[in-house]
Amino acid sequence: MATSVYILALWCFIAINHVLPILGEHVHNSHTQWFEANGNLYHIEVEPEFTWKESMIHCKKERLNLLRPSEEYHPAQLKEYIKTKFPKYPSFWVQKNATKASLVENLGFKFEDKERRCNKMDNQTFGWKTDKCYNNMGFICERALKNGWSLHRLFNTRYYIMPDSKYTCNEVRQLCSEQNMTLTLLSSLDDNFSLKDYIFINYGAFVTFWLGEQDTTTDCKFWSPLNTNKTEKRGYICEQPVIQSFLTFRHLLLIGCVSVAALIAIIVFVVFKLILRRKVKDMQQNVEKVEKK
Repeated sequence: MATSVYILALWCFIAINHVLPILGEHVHNSHTQWFEANGNLYHIEVEPEFTWKESMIHCKKERLNLLRPSEEYHPAQLKEYIKTKFPKYPSFWVQKNATKASLVENLGFKFEDKERRCNKMDNQTFGWKTDKCYNNMGFICERALKNGWSLHRLFNTRYYIMPDSKYTCNEVRQLCSEQNMTLTLLSSLDDNFSLKDYIFINYGAFVTFWLGEQDTTTDCKFWSPLNTNKTEKRGYICEQPVIQSFLTFRHLLLIGCVSVAALIAIIVFVVFKLILRRKVKDMQQNVEKVEKK
């Protein structure tokens, strides 16, 4: 019995540390629901199981926004992708425009869910329509992809990410060195799901980067969210350890507030003492006058 419990606990430990992170890594395991076109990244959910509010929450968790309806917006590639990839698909929730109802709600008046209507993209016409917000549908999230370099900090490491595919291996090592940084190792990126998610969400699936190899200062390995190998020249990722300061901005702000409060208290105390002393002196003078009389 004890042996069985031990084996079960061991399997649970393995699942938590190895299986769940893999399942949670949408970059590599959910390609059918991600689509990149016209400088935008789309996340398509075809399961009709979500209300409008639930759809909004799911998009925010992915650091995306619900697709915004617009008369000028004609997502021809997105429509074709949905028709081609999914034999059966529902209508999709999109962002809700400002309406009289929502403006009134902002003033404090509430409406029953049955009266609220939200925007959807119809699965037949792909036009914008409205429906009751509590109905279950799929949804589409979107985000505009970045074009140039960016700095990103995770825990105690700062990353410089250059997506432009125009650098050789020797060039990227020199460029990282000039910034007092080192080329990120492929081995360190393998388990860094947060950084890979950041790259995918902000740059899409078709970028390629040079990364370093362990115990070598000359060779490089290439990496991309889809492991594509398009050109000999690629972007690169540098990294630099960040020294944690004991005093953070929050600490400094707290110290400043306490100091100001203490200074105000001292000033009030001094003024009170001066006023009290003045009153005592006046009382003594009045007493002396009375005694003289």
